[in-house]
Amino acid sequence: MSLPSSLSLQGILASLFASLSGLTSDLDTSPQQRAIVKREAILLRNVVGPLKAEREELWECVSALILGREWSESHGRIFVCWISGGDKDNVDVEGMTISFSCCFRA
Repeated sequence: MSLPSSLSLQGILASLFASLSGLTSDLDTSPQQRAIVKREAILLRNVVGPLKAEREELWECVSALILGREWSESHGRIFVCWISGGDKDNVDVEGMTISFSCCFRA
C-alpha cells in the first residue's frame, strides 16, 4: 500500500491504535483478557503487518506514535504482543524458534 506521506500514515495508524479494544482491567492476566490482547495484536499484524527492520518508515512511524502519546496499559500489552510477534504460536528470533502456545490462549 502506498500512502502520500508519513504524516498520512501516522494519522491512519493513530486512528487504528485508538480503536483497539481495551481490557476490563489493564493488568488482568486471565485467559479471557490474554485472548483480547492476542486478538488485537493479530488485527494489527493483519492490517499493518509485522514490524521488520526493512520496513524502516513504518517502524519510525509506529515508534513515534507509541512513544509520543499516552496509552493505557491495555494498549501497551497489545503493542508488545504485536511487535514481539507474540500474536503467533511460534516466533523466530534470530534463528531460534520460540513457542508461545503455552502463554497465549485464544
